[in-house]
Amino acid sequence: MVFLAILSNNVIFSAGTSQYCQGESAITILINNYNWIITDNGEHPNCSDCPNNRILSDNPILDGTYLAAQSITSSGTIPTTGNVIFQSGLESTLLPGFCIELGGVFDQIIDSCY
Repeated sequence: MVFLAILSNNVIFSAGTSQYCQGESAITILINNYNWIITDNGEHPNCSDCPNNRILSDNPILDGTYLAAQSITSSGTIPTTGNVIFQSGLESTLLPGFCIELGGVFDQIIDSCY
């Protein structure tokens, strides 16, 4: 956590259309204690779908996009007709036993879900 020694009062800050998942308490402090005016697009609707870390060991891994703010670790199997995307902010770790059956589709995106 970073602490700033001095925060300005009465700041008008526009974050455009950006959204957040963690930070509501910090925003509240800036507004209530320092009289900031902050405009953004609010909390992201999928925050609960985006934990910091996710472990998938399902056999089979069901079709879909699996999100994690930091990392995804998997030892699961993507079946022949499967279509699976891992999207994580830092890394995806494929453990021994992870398998993509012939015809299965797997994509890995390193980009935070926030």
